[in-house]
Formats: sequence, structure tokens, C-alpha cells
Amino acid sequence: MKSVQFLIEEYKHFSESFWKNEELGERRLNFYMTLYTAVLAGIVGLITSNSDPFQFKSIVSFALLGVLIFGIFTYLRMIKRDKVTEEYKRIIKHLRQQIWSATSEDASKYSLPFNPNPKRILKGGLVETVSVMNSLLIAIICGLWIGYGEGWVVILISFLIAFGLHIGHAWRSKAKTLTQSFRASVGALITNGSGKVLAFERRDHDHSWQLPQGGIEEGEEPEEAIYRELEEETGLKASALGAPRKFPGLLSYELPKKYRTQKTGRGQTQYWYAFDLKEPNPKIKLGEEGEFQKWMWMDMEELISYSVEFRVEIYRALKKEWFEIDL
Repeated sequence: MKSVQFLIEEYKHFSESFWKNEELGERRLNFYMTLYTAVLAGIVGLITSNSDPFQFKSIVSFALLGVLIFGIFTYLRMIKRDKVTEEYKRIIKHLRQQIWSATSEDASKYSLPFNPNPKRILKGGLVETVSVMNSLLIAIICGLWIGYGEGWVVILISFLIAFGLHIGHAWRSKAKTLTQSFRASVGALITNGSGKVLAFERRDHDHSWQLPQGGIEEGEEPEEAIYRELEEETGLKASALGAPRKFPGLLSYELPKKYRTQKTGRGQTQYWYAFDLKEPNPKIKLGEEGEFQKWMWMDMEELISYSVEFRVEIYRALKKEWFEIDL
């Protein structure tokens, strides 16, 4: 119980830190918006004062440039804030999983009744808001000095270019952050009742064999994910499988750098399930463009010898748990 209490206290600490980071971002944006509107209000005052055109452009440009410099620093701070937010989210999710694993109650089907947000190109977050504000400043400055009667065209083009650069930089920064995360996934060990498991050879790597696995989609529970992955990758339906036996805890592996992508991240953290196959002659359907090209029954020791190095410890843990044999 002490370990569970420790995890709960850690969860509270990082949850509080997460919300403090969110509030700090809101305060930075509010301060920038206050400065922004104050300078624009001053510019409106200058417009009505009938000042010298060159002097007007100089004063306005220096004022806008000063706000823009502050805006760029605010933008960079927002980028960093989003990275910290994503890190806190991963830690909080990991702690929730650890608390579930450490309790005696079955919380595997617990979920909050939130509807997932639809995916959008622009989410209207703090980074996007600051990007719009900075881009508008750049566009106005360009319109003041290089408009020559086509000011609105210059302003529009300058705005689109500046906004595109902001968003492109933000996406690249987010991509670098995500590739350091571990992807939540599931895996299945299917037995035939005679001490052998169903193994598959990868299509992109001859002589590399593994157990079926795959990522958990947004809004999906681990058990739902494993049945979906098995049907997609092997053609096996839930009706062909016995009751699932869940591995007690999570297993993780880290991918070598050359195998990391935006999709895979730094590696995978996995829920594992074992199934007994009901049918002696399974109807395996791999498909012409699927992940696997062959399948066969192997004992665990043979599978370990044919698997890539970063999966070996995972398979050793599965063998120890479900075959009760220490290597």
C-alpha cells in the first residue's frame, strides 16, 4: 500500500505541475495581448494626429518591431511550454497505468466519458494565437514600407508567409518532441496447447520473426486494440480465441535510432495478452501488403533466437510468466 500511496502522491504532484504550466502560458498570452492592443491603440491615435508621413511610418515601425520582438520571445516560450505540457501528460498517463497495475481491483476497463476531439490542422492553441498576432505585425510593417499603393496585397502575402513559417516551425518542434515518446501498444501471444506459439515473419525483414503487436488508437482500450490488431494483421477473429490472460504490468522496449519514426517514437510500452487458439487449423490471412509474409508455430526459445535484439527481453518475460520456465 505504501507504493500505491507514493504513486498517488506523485500523480497529484505532476497533475498540479501540469495545471500550473497551463496557467503560466495563459498569463504570458494575456500580457502579450495587453501590450499588443495598447500599441495598436497608440497607432490609431497617431493616425488621427496628422503627423509627417515619414515620421509616422518610422514611429509606428519601431513600435511594432518592439512588440514583434517580444512576440517572438513569447512564441518561443509557448513552444517550450507545449513540450513541457506533453511531457507532463505522458508522466501522468504512465502514473495512472502504474496505479492501476499496483491495485488489486481490475481497473482495466475504467475510462472517463469524454468524447474525443476531432482532428484539426489548426487547433487554435496558444502557439497558433501568438503566431497569428506576430504574423499580423510583420505584415503591417511590410505594408508600411514596401506597399506603394498595393499595401493590402503586400500585407496579405506577408501575413501568409510569416504565418506559414511560424506554424511550420511549431510542427517541426512538436515532431522532435513526439519522437522522444514511447508509443502505447498491445501484443498477443497465441498458443496451440502444445507449448508452441504463433510467430510471424516480417515482410520488410527476412528471417525476422515476432509476435503480433500494434498501437492503441485514440479512445481505444487495450483489450479492444488487441482484438482489432489480430484481425487486421492475421485475420484471426475473437471467436477463434480463448479468454485473454493479461500480463501483470507493462513491458517496454527502446528502438535503435535508425528505426525511430514519427509514428513509432522512441520505442513502445505494451500491454500483453495470451490466448489459447480454439481451432487446430487456424485461418490465417496475412494479405499481400500486410506487415507479415509467413507464419508458423515455434517454441518460445526458437522465437527468441529469430527475433530482433530489442524484443528479446520482452519475450523472455512472457516466457517466464506464461510457460513458467526460467532461461
